[in-house]
Order: sequence, then structure tokens, then C-alpha cells
Amino acid sequence: MFAVDVGEGKIKRIDKDGKVTNILQGLNSVVGLLIEENGTFYIATWGDGTVHQFNSEKKS
Repeated sequence: MFAVDVGEGKIKRIDKDGKVTNILQGLNSVVGLLIEENGTFYIATWGDGTVHQFNSEKKS
């Protein structure tokens, strides 16, 4: 499972055992999150009209 922490500007992964891992940080006002089957994340942020792309497989 993935969660958006709006207050800290982070995207977090929560494993089945409850372990929480920050996978992205430094995001401002996240208002949308889409995750494709291939591991690509699309993160929409408020105010700047930007959709950020991140591929979790490539760690980029």
C-alpha cells in the first residue's frame, strides 16, 4: 500500500507487516497519486499544476 503524507510532503510505502518506508520526499501539496502496474508513479501537486513522474523500479 502507498500513502501520501501531505504535511511532510512524502509518498510512503506500507508493507504487509506494517513497516513504513519513505520512497519520495520534498513534494508540495500532493493532490493526486496514480501508480501503474509497471511501477511508475504520477504525482499531481497543487498550485503549480505539475504532474511529476517517478519510476520505482529505476529509483529515479
